[in-house]
Amino acid sequence: MAEPVAHALSAKDLEPLIRRLDVMIALVVRAQPKTVRTGVSDRIRLLSEMGLDSPEIARVVGRGTNYIGAVLGGRPSKGREVQKKKSGKKTGTR
Repeated sequence: MAEPVAHALSAKDLEPLIRRLDVMIALVVRAQPKTVRTGVSDRIRLLSEMGLDSPEIARVVGRGTNYIGAVLGGRPSKGREVQKKKSGKKTGTR
């Protein structure tokens, strides 16, 4: 019986596999019952609790690492800050 031969894989060889795994992880996270976790922020926190780091989470949920950091750090994203500033604007006074 022949002995197995170990093959070294380059990062380029692993890219398709990593992409498929990212897709599978995203599908599993999205398939959570609606009563458990529903929003993108909840998915980000769940993936973080599972041990993924910010760049990995960003690839899975399709957001930037700055957004991931803001969610995990508890800071509001820039979009929310802009909306709050616009809604707090006074009108009709000079």
